[in-house]
Amino acid sequence: MRTRVLRSMGLISVAGAILISTTAFASPSVSTSATQAPSSSFCTAVPDGQGQPTNKSICFGHENSVDAYLTEQGIRIQAPSAQSRTTAASVVLGRAYQDTNLRGASFTYYGSSGCAGATFGFSPLASGWTNTISSAQGTNGCWLTLYSATGFGGDRQNCTPTCTSVLRFNDAVKSIVFRPTGQLG
Repeated sequence: MRTRVLRSMGLISVAGAILISTTAFASPSVSTSATQAPSSSFCTAVPDGQGQPTNKSICFGHENSVDAYLTEQGIRIQAPSAQSRTTAASVVLGRAYQDTNLRGASFTYYGSSGCAGATFGFSPLASGWTNTISSAQGTNGCWLTLYSATGFGGDRQNCTPTCTSVLRFNDAVKSIVFRPTGQLG
């Protein structure tokens, strides 16, 4: 499997992973450099013309507004069914949340497919998200592993697919890997 580094977002892309931040929605606001995760906001990286994230974020007041924005950008919230003949350019892999119980500001990750047969790694995390995560959830066939060090090192915690609390990792997560259901890190 080939790994390529996307330097503009400071993340690793395995098998074409793409990163999106979900953090707030009333009127969208665009930012090129946030130093901390906005509280109670839902943001995403603005995709370029090929569905790759840029270093710009767009924020909304509600998570469903992020989902609507991603859908408008051609990114599926749910992976297509096995019977579907169409494929999405990108699919949401899961979300990390600032608070326990999947609450507070969130950061949404997406990749070129769901996790069936693919692994997606993100290290380091986007600006403002290192040492911020308190809960996380994988979607579209993804489990995730949270790491206490960048580069997928240090201690780890698996979410199968949900961690409503990351216990000893609270506000200490520095990298994330999304894996196919059934695979642990």
